Amino acid sequence: MHMRPLFLLTLLLSLDCRSQRIGTRSLKTVADIPLPGASSRFDYASLDPGAHRLYMNHMGAGDVVVFDTASRQVVAVLEGFLRCTGILVVPSRHELYVSAPGEGSVAVLDTTTLKEIARIKVGDLPDGIAFDKDDQRVFVSDESGLSLTDHPSARRRSNLFDPDSPSQAMVQEPNQTPS
Repeated sequence: MHMRPLFLLTLLLSLDCRSQRIGTRSLKTVADIPLPGASSRFDYASLDPGAHRLYMNHMGAGDVVVFDTASRQVVAVLEGFLRCTGILVVPSRHELYVSAPGEGSVAVLDTTTLKEIARIKVGDLPDGIAFDKDDQRVFVSDESGLSLTDHPSARRRSNLFDPDSPSQAMVQEPNQTPS
């Protein structure tokens, strides 16, 4: 894997803040690690602490960079996520969700194999992703509202937004009218 030193991942170590004065630094650099690809925008990142993996969206390249935090090495570069922005790992399900606004979809990947298992159309510009662990549902923010995905059926369950206030999302169950 060809590494260009144009982008560096800086690992930070948290210090015990209880004994620190307010205004002092609570993080320190422990390593600078070169990342692959051109020097274009990286966006969201998501950490699976149990697997020691940091998943980073390289938005400018349309790639997901998989980084091993224990060995401090890039283990994979996954291609095919046009203008990828939001990313979220759900360790309990061994799934990684990647929003690809360039195609209006969210890809679902198996974190064990790093293979894509579904691609769900969710709206015009999907971005941030959240997981409700109690209800086991994934929510995707979009320029036009909020979508609720229903993986493993690999489809969008519903578009959840108030058309009179598109900048605000509201959660609503399918087949339920807004109040």
